[in-house]
Amino acid sequence: MLQKKIATVLGLCAVSGVAMADLSANIGISSDYFVRGTTQTNHGAAVSGGLDYSNASGSYAGTWISNIAAGTEIDLYAGYAGDMGSIGYDVGIIHYGYPITSGDIDAQEIYISGSWEFVNASLNINTDSDAGMYAAVGLSHDMAGLSWNLHNGTSLGAKKADGSDADSVTDTKLSAAKTIGDWDWGMNFSINSAVKNEKTDSIILQPSISLSRSFDL
Repeated sequence: MLQKKIATVLGLCAVSGVAMADLSANIGISSDYFVRGTTQTNHGAAVSGGLDYSNASGSYAGTWISNIAAGTEIDLYAGYAGDMGSIGYDVGIIHYGYPITSGDIDAQEIYISGSWEFVNASLNINTDSDAGMYAAVGLSHDMAGLSWNLHNGTSLGAKKADGSDADSVTDTKLSAAKTIGDWDWGMNFSINSAVKNEKTDSIILQPSISLSRSFDL
């Protein structure tokens, strides 16, 4: 039902005549597709594309699709972004859909994020309480002709099938990006750390490169 509601919102936005509305598309390719430090393509390449709508009020909606190891991921989202002086904020809801993947693994999250100067923070709360939440902080800085970002996030509060607490997983990522012409180039180094019984159980270093471009429609 939630997926249907978000799809309806996207449809209304696409045909809306709201003044100063923007419609854009994006395409991208990456050597690997990570979500919170975990590869979704079994360390293979990913090709993605999306469509976004926004208007002057701050509201927006969009969809994004990518290949994954188990099939296809299709995301639908809608939210509101703005600022209060030097503080930026963004609140919304996102649906992660896997239409050709075996099993019912679709998920929904409510998210809120804020930024100030070079600092940003976000919290994603799964609508299934047993799936927990994801909290992250980041630092950004332009240096040597590149846009640098240091990200650290932790998945916590999830429950196993037997009701016990699931292991927490922390991912740290260092990214460097540069725009050349109409294309955005990026390089990422992700470290995924699984914590079990309050001790680090495994650490995995995962590099990737990406190329993307956006178009105004």
